[in-house]
Parts: sequence; C-alpha cells; structure tokens
Amino acid sequence: MDKDRVTMADIAARAGVTTATVSLALRGHPRISAATRDRVAAIAEELGYVPDPALAALARRRNKHLPQFKAGIAFMASEKVCEELERGEGRPTMLYLYESLTEQLSKRGYGLVLMPVPTDAESLDRRMKAIRTRNITSLVLPHPFYLPSKIIVPDELSGVALMGRHQDATRLPLVTSNHFQAMTELLLRLQERGYKRPALCLAQTSLVSGSGNQRLADRTGGLWMSAFERFGEACFPNASPLPLLLEEKHSKKTLQDWIDKHQPDVILSPNDEEVLGQIAEMKNAPDFCSLDMKDRSKGFSGYDLIREQIAATTARLIASQAFSDDLGDPVLGLTLQVPAQWVEGSSLQLSAEA
Repeated sequence: MDKDRVTMADIAARAGVTTATVSLALRGHPRISAATRDRVAAIAEELGYVPDPALAALARRRNKHLPQFKAGIAFMASEKVCEELERGEGRPTMLYLYESLTEQLSKRGYGLVLMPVPTDAESLDRRMKAIRTRNITSLVLPHPFYLPSKIIVPDELSGVALMGRHQDATRLPLVTSNHFQAMTELLLRLQERGYKRPALCLAQTSLVSGSGNQRLADRTGGLWMSAFERFGEACFPNASPLPLLLEEKHSKKTLQDWIDKHQPDVILSPNDEEVLGQIAEMKNAPDFCSLDMKDRSKGFSGYDLIREQIAATTARLIASQAFSDDLGDPVLGLTLQVPAQWVEGSSLQLSAEA
C-alpha cells in the first residue's frame, strides 16, 4: 500500500465531516448539500486525492447495472465561454443549448460541470486532477467556434461533440441538426406555395470557423449551400442559378443592392437578427424565411433546430456510454442528426394553398 496516498479519511479530517460524507460528496450524491460537495471537492483537489483504481474498478463492477448517483459531466469550452456561461451570459444560442443540456442531464442523474478545455500538458494535468476528484465520467464539447484552436481531449473520458467537430476531437460522436434535410424540405415548401426565385444569404464565417486551417470547416453553412444549389436547381429550373450572397457582414445597403440586382421573391437565411431583421424593415422587401430560428416570438416562418432535442439526444448518448467501455472510434466518431421542426409564421405571404 502506498503510505503517501491521500485517502478519504484525510479529506474528511480536513473538511470536518465523516468519511461516508466524503464518499457521497465525491460521487455527487443529492443527499449532500451543494456547498458541502463543492467544499469536499476543493479539498480533495488541493490534497491531490486520486481514487484507488482497484477499489474504483470493484465499485464499477458492483454498480454496472444500477442507477448511478449524480456523476459529473464536464462541459469543456474556452475560458471566456465558461466564464460567460457561469454568469448566464454569452451568445443566446450557446446559452440556450447549455441550459437545455443541463436540464436533460439532470433528469438522468448527471450534473454538468463547466471546465475550460485543456490546451497543453500543464492544463491537462490540472484538469485531470479535477476530473478524478469530482467523479467526472464524460465530457461535452461545443461547436469549434467556442473552443481554442488547439485543444487536448482527455483519452480517459468518453464524450460527445455538439453541432460541429473540432480537429482535435474527431473520435467523439457528433450530435447535430439535419441541415441538409431542412433545406430540401424548405425548397419543396416554397415550390408548393408558388414561389419562383428563392435566394440564400449566408455569412462567410458560416462556411469556415476560425483562421487558417486551425479548425475544421463548419459543415453547417456548407450543407445549407450544397442543398440549396443542388436541390434548388431541380425545384426552380427556370430561375437557375439561384441567387447566393456570401459576406463577412451584411449591411442594409449590401442587402438592398443584392435584392435590387437579383429580384428574389423570398430570402432564406439563418441570421435572424442581422439579415432577416433588416429585410423586415425594408419597403417592398421580398418575403423571408429563417433556417435557424432563435426566437419564435418574432413571428418568422422557418425551421427551429430544436436545441431541446439536441440536448436530449446528447444526454441519452452520454447515459449509454456510461455502460460501455467504448470511448469512440480513434479516427472519426458517429454522427447523429436531429430533425428540425417547421414553424409557420407571418413572413411568408404566399399560403400553402397558393
């Protein structure tokens, strides 16, 4: 036996609680208050506590088919994003997805823990100490946009990538929306309603995230554009090629000039505020439709990517990984696509019966 190994008794003595309380606290048991759990975890991390691997293996065999107490799931993002989420701030899309994931994991007995993603050997060592003391069993990585250009994903953990894969995390399964299907279905809807010349407006940054080759290309914009060009030609042969606008930032003048030049009767865009909000203020503007609805109260027609379903699918996948030793394919993980949902608003004037 290693005489220098820090034990639960050492943590209990420092915290002024029983060894049983330490054991339950490190497993996230709901009987132990959040304040006590955090205090015990902090002391364990300070002392450098590492669970005995033999005892941990025995516990896993005993509890393999039993419901687990609240284990930790690390939500790893950049330090800035973690700080914003901790304050309940940041981009609305990311905040909403994080809150939905927290709720879905809680229903299955897991707690979501914000943790900056490791970027070098030193930060990896610090994170692994926290992971062991807080009984973290898996991780979730957001879209590469919310991550540093270079990351290190702990090999000891299974996990899930959300909405896009980072180049350093290709082994993780990906849960994302079915953007291609949403676009093809939308083009059919527009054709049935009597529209003749749809146009697509995307931000240039929706095609590639980050600078240079530091991050994987964001497939979201590429899938929308691919479906629009390939399927749009079949649905609207008399209007081919369909208008496409790619800009870093869409000013009102840029949009107006583009609309005047191409004369579309409906514009499709995922940028509710920047693009569709400006079009809504224009006189004699074409109809418009959202590809990624952020706020249903605005009354736009379009597709809601249903982040609650993405969060629920992620939670189910994490729960299934808890009973498997498979950490993911070392080359490329599987992809689970969640269907989007059509929302009928007031931004399309032509009815379905047209």
